[in-house]
Amino acid sequence: MFSEKIYKEVDSAIKKVWLEDIKKDYLQYSLLKEDSLKNAFYYHLRRRLGDHYLLNNHLRIYTEFHYMGLRADLVVVKLNENPGENGHLKNDVDEIIAVVEMKYKYDLSDKPFLSDIEKVRMSIEEYKIIALYYLAFIHEVEYEVNSTLSWIDWCYVKKTDTLNREK
Repeated sequence: MFSEKIYKEVDSAIKKVWLEDIKKDYLQYSLLKEDSLKNAFYYHLRRRLGDHYLLNNHLRIYTEFHYMGLRADLVVVKLNENPGENGHLKNDVDEIIAVVEMKYKYDLSDKPFLSDIEKVRMSIEEYKIIALYYLAFIHEVEYEVNSTLSWIDWCYVKKTDTLNREK
């Protein structure tokens, strides 16, 4: 398992990418759909961490990552000391450091977002993948402000209401 320092540095870089780089890209109309969001996130994260840092710590950034039941839009992983010697590169992953699920929609439905939240929950609870998890959502629709619930709380409440109505 990595040192707390590595986790903090990756966490800091991911947060800066979202709060600074992606925000700037969005305001400059550089993001069209989810794929451009993933590409921009990858680019900015790799630039912020730097190739030297990634290589020295055996870290890599992958998009569309499938591993042990996990299907993630973007991950930061630690490879073993000798990658490429175990058949497919996914066999050389020693540890998943961070998982980023992204969604970029401009319609009214919140179902794709709820689906990604459920996917992250499954990764944590059912697949037992211990990592830093992030939801990077752009939803171009206005919501009614409710000061008593966070956005994540609202999603779980909404999903629970939907499930209760279907019973």
